[in-house]
Order: sequence, then structure tokens, then C-alpha cells
Amino acid sequence: MMNNPIAVFAGHFWQGASASGIADGLLKQGWKVQQVNIGDYCRQKNPSILSRINQRLFSKKMVAAYHRQILNECEILKPDIFITVKGSEITKELLIKIKKIGVKAVMYYPDYHFEHKDVNTSSFEFYDYFITTKTFHNEYLR
Repeated sequence: MMNNPIAVFAGHFWQGASASGIADGLLKQGWKVQQVNIGDYCRQKNPSILSRINQRLFSKKMVAAYHRQILNECEILKPDIFITVKGSEITKELLIKIKKIGVKAVMYYPDYHFEHKDVNTSSFEFYDYFITTKTFHNEYLR
């Protein structure tokens, strides 16, 4: 009997988010999906003034905690893939560590452009698979 494939999925998980939809689709296909919600570590939708101040003061520590959780899940679960949408706060250093565990890294990028504050374009070359819905991305990604 074959085991179900496992994914560690890092991203924004809220109603209507791409990550939520993809995770649901993987689950329906028999995957086991461990979600690591960036919102639990780095950002909240419509945060209070106090939350925004905290985020600015402690953003590096929050991102480091997010990275530790992703890496811990990969080390414990030994998933078939690590997947993310847009790669928010995912660095090449983190991807190198994930790949040393033997996990394939997958990026799904649905947006029109790459100019987002939390998107590290320098990490793109460290993904094993880069999925986009925009054909005009191909030239940039080459």
C-alpha cells in the first residue's frame, strides 16, 4: 500500500487566498498538507495600530520564527514537496536548508508582477519547480 504524498505549505491561509484553494485541492487529491500560515508569525489582515508597531519593531524575529517553523515541519515530516504561493518571506538560505533535507521546493506565482516588499526574487532560482499562470513571466524567469 502506497503512502499519501505529503506537502509542507507556507503562505497566507484565509478564505479566498490562493494557498487555501491549492491546499484544499491537494487534500481532495489525497495529499497530507501541513500548513504554516505566515499570518501567525508576520502579518495580520487589518491589524490594530499596536500590532503594526509590534510588526515593525520585531519583524526580523517574526520572520525568523516563521522560517524555524517551516524548517521544523520539513525536518519532522520529510515531505515530498515544500510549496508556497509568491514565496512571501521565503529566502534562498531557507530553500537551501529545505533542499538539504531532500525536499523539492515548489513556487506558485499567480501575480502580474514581482515587485512585492516580501517577495525575494533572489530566491527564485532555488525552487525546483516554478509555476506561473502568466506566459510573459517566462522571459523574466529565464
